[in-house]
Amino acid sequence: MQFTYPKPVRFRNNNIRKPVMSDKDRDYLLSGKVIVEEKMDGKQTIASCRKYIFCTEDLKKRHSITYAVPARYMIFDIFDLGKGQFFGPEEKHDAVLYYMRKTNELPEVLRSGIFPANIVGRGKLSLEEIEKMIDLRSAYAVEGKMEGVVVKPDRALFYDEFLSGKVIRMEFENGIGTHHMRMPAEYNLINPDFASKNQ
Repeated sequence: MQFTYPKPVRFRNNNIRKPVMSDKDRDYLLSGKVIVEEKMDGKQTIASCRKYIFCTEDLKKRHSITYAVPARYMIFDIFDLGKGQFFGPEEKHDAVLYYMRKTNELPEVLRSGIFPANIVGRGKLSLEEIEKMIDLRSAYAVEGKMEGVVVKPDRALFYDEFLSGKVIRMEFENGIGTHHMRMPAEYNLINPDFASKNQ
């Protein structure tokens, strides 16, 4: 299959011209248990190895937030080509921990190191409860503030049913001036001693 990661959609527009989730999709997503992960500001990188596709955030280069992370690539989803499904939360967590120890089995581009997404909430949650989570301290941002959170159903998902939402901190939405590609390159702090919060 031609794989394109189905990006999360904003729950609210924050007064910017970006796609916003419909009320119907929002109500459906929040009708069951969800898992909430910290959204990190890097470059999306997709890499495949045998039957798995690894969906990652490449955090080598600083964009608008400085991070201190244990590895270059943060895994936020894994897709099983054989099953046509994204891993459920437990399966994904266990797989990331496995591949952290077996980096030689990863796609070559990811062998410099990976770590799991930071989980900030889980359960039956309202949008108001989720929006408050962006005020929690980031697991990795040097200045402490998260960019935002991503919300997904708390189960394995087929590709065609994948639906996720996001909440972005207003100051982040409004504070971006010059795009990071037009500025001198700056880099995040990457060191295995910065232990992953979800190991």
